[in-house]
Order: sequence, then C-alpha cells, then structure tokens
Amino acid sequence: MGMIADYYRTIKLTKCLLITKRDVVNDMEKGKKSGSGRGYISWNDDMDKALLDTFVEYYNKGDRCQNGWKSHVYTAAIKNVREKCNVEITKDNIMSRNKTFDKHHTIINDV
Repeated sequence: MGMIADYYRTIKLTKCLLITKRDVVNDMEKGKKSGSGRGYISWNDDMDKALLDTFVEYYNKGDRCQNGWKSHVYTAAIKNVREKCNVEITKDNIMSRNKTFDKHHTIINDV
C-alpha cells in the first residue's frame, strides 16, 4: 500500500509542477505579447536568480515587514538585477514578480 501511495503522490506532484511550468510560460508569453508600454518584462533565469539572491540576503538580515519587503530592499533588488542582467526594471516589475513567486509557492506548498 505504501508504494501505491508514493506512486500517486509522485503523479500528483508531477502534474502540479507541469501546471506551474505552463503558468510560468503563459506569464512569460503575456509579457512578450504586450505592446501597450505598461512596463511588462519577460523574466529569465538570470534575472530571477539576481532578484532571489537579493531577497534571501535581506531576509537573513531581517529586513522584512509584516506586509512585505522594506522599501530599501526594493531599491537594492532593482540595482542588483540591473547590474547583473543589464535590463531596465522598476519596483512595479519586482512587486509583480514577487506576487508570481508567491502564487507558485502556494501551488507547490499545497502538494
């Protein structure tokens, strides 16, 4: 019985990860199709790494408030992503990406 339960858990996790990957690809495609000038950008792995490195660094320092990141963390994240990836981003781009991270974390955590 334990092997069967493990098998079904593996299938469920695989399904969840595939759905999450599809959502990420769809999010990226929406960013590419947008020509409205609203500041949409397509995130890549290097940009995600630079952003997450900054978040981890400041999280370890305790620079997180009850409702999110302190303002200087966003400034540091913008600077880090711009320097490492040579891309123009804004605080709104980072806040949006953070919401995407939260959404994906919730999906994976539910599994």
